[in-house]
Amino acid sequence: MKHKCITKTNFILTLFITIEFMLFCTFVVREICNMVPSDVDQSVYLNQSYRLYKYILEANYKYAVSEILNMPNTGLPVLGTVMMFLLGQSRLSMLIPNFAGFAALQITGAKTINIIFRNECAGWGFIGILLLTHTAFGWAANIISFRADFLFACLFSIWCILLFESTRTENDKLYYISAVVAGFMLFVRFFAICFIVPMMLIEIFMFWHTYKKGKKTFFRLVKYACGVLIGGGWYFLINIINFFQYYIGAMTSDMKEIWQVSLSPIENLIYYPEYFFKYHMGEAISYVLVILSMACLIFLIKKKKSILNKQTKRACLLLLSGFVVPYAL
Repeated sequence: MKHKCITKTNFILTLFITIEFMLFCTFVVREICNMVPSDVDQSVYLNQSYRLYKYILEANYKYAVSEILNMPNTGLPVLGTVMMFLLGQSRLSMLIPNFAGFAALQITGAKTINIIFRNECAGWGFIGILLLTHTAFGWAANIISFRADFLFACLFSIWCILLFESTRTENDKLYYISAVVAGFMLFVRFFAICFIVPMMLIEIFMFWHTYKKGKKTFFRLVKYACGVLIGGGWYFLINIINFFQYYIGAMTSDMKEIWQVSLSPIENLIYYPEYFFKYHMGEAISYVLVILSMACLIFLIKKKKSILNKQTKRACLLLLSGFVVPYAL
């Protein structure tokens, strides 16, 4: 009976994602494909993708390789070119990874919550909240924008969920899958290295502190690094000099005046949380999240003997760092 319930849930989730995909494709073809990009970043990445696509079609491999080896902050144009070869030369082809990341986040989050609460319907709450946020459909860097921001946000969320669940259940398979996700996240946006390194140092320290096995901890870190390289970290290493030149150059040039926000120290502390809850989550859904968080906390306290074990506490601390590290940076 339980197996039938799980199969039915999987079928409904698959059908739901399929309907989302059809709506996404219809909207992009009708409203996006024939429109001028809405911002400079998109124009730059689209031009890079089209240029790389043209070089490969014309067998100008020297220029194609040069283009691939000179990406300063993202591998998104390379990904866009690959998608055009697979699905055809269209803006829709290049935006498919955005939808794939969003769909993967819905599935990963829903499945994880179903497992934690041992209820096949609990995950729909996560999907519902995700669809109510402003991030996916906002005015910039959204699901229909050919920029690294949205796909990076989806991958970072998936990575945090996998790290949480692998730590909570001590599942090495999930742990090394998260390494591949981290590698792809690094491919999509090179700045991800600033999130990956601190969080992995926290995870490795907690693992060592729990088991007191230095050799095992070291090999665990080496295997994780290999997973990151396989997932796409190799592309970051190829462009690491470009990465440093881009960000150091930006911070020492006139661009820094564009990036700076003139706020007092107190205003600086609340700027990003306020921006996150007001413009990404939305005020209404933020209140709902606070209420749900309190309800979950009460649930965990009541079930502390069976749920709040050492592994779960480590997992919660790691998940918390997923919010603190980006905020600190």
